Amino acid sequence: VRQRADKSARPLEKETCRRMRGHSLDKTIHVLKHFTLMSALLEEEAVQELETLIATLEKEEAQTRQETSSRDCLEALRAIGPDYHIGMRCADTLLESVQAASAADIAAMLLREYPYHYGSHLLQARLLLHAGDYDGAMDSVKRASRLFPDNHQVVLTMGFIHAAQGEAEKAASLFRQAIARVPWGWPAYEALTKIYAERNDFEGMVREWQSMTKQFPDRVLAWYSLGLALEHQGHREEAIAAYKETLARNPGDVGALEALERLGATP
Repeated sequence: VRQRADKSARPLEKETCRRMRGHSLDKTIHVLKHFTLMSALLEEEAVQELETLIATLEKEEAQTRQETSSRDCLEALRAIGPDYHIGMRCADTLLESVQAASAADIAAMLLREYPYHYGSHLLQARLLLHAGDYDGAMDSVKRASRLFPDNHQVVLTMGFIHAAQGEAEKAASLFRQAIARVPWGWPAYEALTKIYAERNDFEGMVREWQSMTKQFPDRVLAWYSLGLALEHQGHREEAIAAYKETLARNPGDVGALEALERLGATP
């Protein structure tokens, strides 16, 4: 559709399309029913309308999935009792659907039933951070740390608390530690990138990822993050090289494939 509406637009390569997740047939039919004539799809305005509609459908589907998941896990807790793993999944789902009060009830249950599990305290820290109680969040995450000091989620959460309080350097140091513990965990890379972006320090962001790729050349997400930073700075050729380094280590990396398509380069 994009190619026919704008002759200068390059279609995605077949290999990239094969790797990327597509919309279901039902959704596609539902979208197309909103257009009287298929020829309307050739107009750029119709393309934009199509994209808006798809985004709306995706949002509705996500909300339905969250509501269903929340209901199912709460029913499971009522039927089975205070199961730790079900409780944690429930709390995560409720937090994602902005149902903090219900998540807090589950956190209280987990703290009561599993006081010696680091995850109970880590969940409490996340809830307090969400509520803006930074001192309480730090107290909870420190209790989690005493129970599992080397856990990367504990370190990552500490970083989030410092970042929320504007303590960028402390947060950045903790995010680097989280990456060192779990190099394949995207949230720490994203959080470290956000610190530089909020300071509008994109040159520093580039230096951060360049340094990491030199020191740890096997870190796929460091190469991808470097590509994003270079692309933002307008360094097209260097960004393409970084994305290709990403693919050399992870041939199925969808983000890198999409980026190369965006820059008009071949994988």
